[in-house]
Amino acid sequence: LDLGRASEARRELERALELNPGDPSATAALGVALKAGGMAGQGEARYREAISLAPNAVEPRMNLALLYHERGPKYRAKAIVELEGALRLDPGHPRCSLLLDALSGTGSRTALPADYITELFDGVAHCYDEEVLPALRSAIPRLVLQALAEVAAPGGGPAGAGSSAAAAAGLFPSGAGGAPSGDAAPA
Repeated sequence: LDLGRASEARRELERALELNPGDPSATAALGVALKAGGMAGQGEARYREAISLAPNAVEPRMNLALLYHERGPKYRAKAIVELEGALRLDPGHPRCSLLLDALSGTGSRTALPADYITELFDGVAHCYDEEVLPALRSAIPRLVLQALAEVAAPGGGPAGAGSSAAAAAGLFPSGAGGAPSGDAAPA
């Protein structure tokens, strides 16, 4: 899945479940593969099945909560219920705690646990230079231009003056209006 091959992962997990029906880990992983492949409804069914097979498992509940969150605000209550259930099973689970804080708006967590940060960065280290860094390079100039446009506008609102302000400040070495080539100025 990290390599973007959801359909291949789905086929392999389906084979694994043929050999070992009722395996909760494979069932939950199949839910992830189905969701990643654009089959969220089928993914949801597999998450629910994994929860029934392993009622004390946290990850399927968290993945179900993420699926609900991605469906939009009208599913927020369902996402919160799943996260609360996961946290009853593992009160110190950092991702569940962070998601629950974000969805409920409590913001009670002030700092991330160091081991969570390490795990998070270790999880992207293998693809950082090829995937993460280029995405950051393409997004950061746009975000800077948007921020400058908001600051430069009368009353602090959005305006089209951001790219000329960025160019005047010398933030970007080349490109039209001072923006890097290939990046459009914000609308």
